[in-house]
Amino acid sequence: MLSSRPLHTTFVVCLSAVLIVAISPTTSTAAEDANAYRAAYSQILDENWRDAIKAFDQFLKTHPKSAWADDAAFWACYARERSDEPMAETFNCYQRLINRWPDSEWIDDAKRSSLALARKLSRQGRPEYMERVSGYEAAEDPEAILAVLSALVDVGDEESVQVILERIDNTENARLRAKMVSLLDDVSSPIVTERLIGFARDDPSPEVQEEAIEALEEHPGEEVTAVLVELAKTAGNRDVRETAIDALSERDDSRVIPLLLEIAASADPETAEEAIHALGDMEDQRAFDALRDLYQSSTTRREKEAVIDAIAEYESSASLAFLEEVIWNSDDPELAESAVDALEDFEHLPVSPKLVEIAKSDLDWRVRATAVEALGEMESTAAVSALGDILSTSQEPRLRIAAAEALGETEDDRAVQHLIAAARGDADDRVRAAAVRALGELGSEGSRDALIKLLDK
Repeated sequence: MLSSRPLHTTFVVCLSAVLIVAISPTTSTAAEDANAYRAAYSQILDENWRDAIKAFDQFLKTHPKSAWADDAAFWACYARERSDEPMAETFNCYQRLINRWPDSEWIDDAKRSSLALARKLSRQGRPEYMERVSGYEAAEDPEAILAVLSALVDVGDEESVQVILERIDNTENARLRAKMVSLLDDVSSPIVTERLIGFARDDPSPEVQEEAIEALEEHPGEEVTAVLVELAKTAGNRDVRETAIDALSERDDSRVIPLLLEIAASADPETAEEAIHALGDMEDQRAFDALRDLYQSSTTRREKEAVIDAIAEYESSASLAFLEEVIWNSDDPELAESAVDALEDFEHLPVSPKLVEIAKSDLDWRVRATAVEALGEMESTAAVSALGDILSTSQEPRLRIAAAEALGETEDDRAVQHLIAAARGDADDRVRAAAVRALGELGSEGSRDALIKLLDK
């Protein structure tokens, strides 16, 4: 368990000793307070806990209104915590301090200690103490707690796991509880699997549910798969549903393919898209085939576009062939545009020649313009040359404008000659204006000089 005495208090022990020595009392009463406090505190430094308790209790009786009273009360409780006094009495000691001195600098330390003691007492069958510390979690250091729990995960024995689960149960802050749950993804235990299922299904916080679902990704078993399917279909929060769908795609089990297809067919449009994208993440030939079949059977453009994006994730010769088929054969220009957009994201297959071919084809000008825009991102000599050809030869002004804009995105000075020719000689003033803007977008010395020459013509 997390120590009831944080590093902050250890530091203050040393600092307090320095401050006490530095005190120069200005009145006899202050001198008596300081001397009595110094004598009591020396017992803390020497770890004489019983003598410290007696000394600070006497200090509080003798000097109840002293400026040091809350300090004395804290150290009296601190000494009790390290002696053999009953935990309940030490808990009550801290509670008296909290109630009597609510503005004390020791409030956060007292709350942390009370919370730690309440948890111990609760594990001993006295849960009423947890009710008395409701709201104290804000006084804790979340990062320190998570560091300790992470170390307990590394220990990995049954007792460590039980401590983590109890801590999650006793934590009210949803964000902190979610971070605690995320630590369980590497813990292989039937008990942990069961608890993660419970968090995923029933926790009132969607953030906790999502972390539990992500942790379940690594837990095998048909029960886990069934729970993920259930949540993907019925969870009230869309983010939770989508997280469950993502988790299904990570299970490396071809049996989830029909389940994802079922979700795609029956869920709301956003969740259906998530299921389709999950099939794209599976890197499984059966999932690829299922996506291709889904494209053929789908009746909505939105679903077909989701399938196009999912198939593009495979970035294989088969996915390239599928996208080309859509581009050249689809009756819907918007679907063809989506397929061209997907081509742009290919990193390991040579798609630049494909884009050039599309850009110079007789397909709908919007499809060609999409290919032109993609060529502007290719950063190749062939792409610049192809864009220059389109800018100078296309009969479609809107395509020439797209070519000029794409050349401006290339960051390549070889584009300057094509752009200045268009700026000077294109018959359409919209194209000329686009060429001038593109020279400005290039932002190079060559484009600057070209713009100056245009002023001088």
